[in-house]
Amino acid sequence: MSSSSVDVSGRVNANEILNRVLAILCRSFPMYLEYARPAASKADRQALETLAQLRSDQQAMAARIAAAIEAHGGVAYVGEFPLEYTDAHDLSLDFVTRLAIDYQQQDITVLNRCVQQLQLAPAALPLAEEALGLAKGHLDLLRELAAQSA
Repeated sequence: MSSSSVDVSGRVNANEILNRVLAILCRSFPMYLEYARPAASKADRQALETLAQLRSDQQAMAARIAAAIEAHGGVAYVGEFPLEYTDAHDLSLDFVTRLAIDYQQQDITVLNRCVQQLQLAPAALPLAEEALGLAKGHLDLLRELAAQSA
């Protein structure tokens, strides 16, 4: 647990950790693809719809987490997209899907840490666990997309 996530009395700063979860949801690679669409053909329509559904799921979860942060006196903050995402412009949908899988695995690692850090914050823990479950389900969908295009 980072030292900034725990106050001097040893309590978890749940809003800070939930803001990390929020940033993962709002600044994920699929969210970035809303602004930098991959090169796709008409045959890729199903894959694009799947990516749109992932974004929709993440937006809904992010709204709930932002509301929880604000309800507990915090300020929701999502930050910026990682600069490395800009390397994904004008790439094929197949390649972008493989990138999305890699980034999703990284997000799951961080979400796992957030869930562990929130073990002593029972009000915030279920939201982080749900975000983690959502991310794992999305990873499965991305893997299915990659398998279909292979």
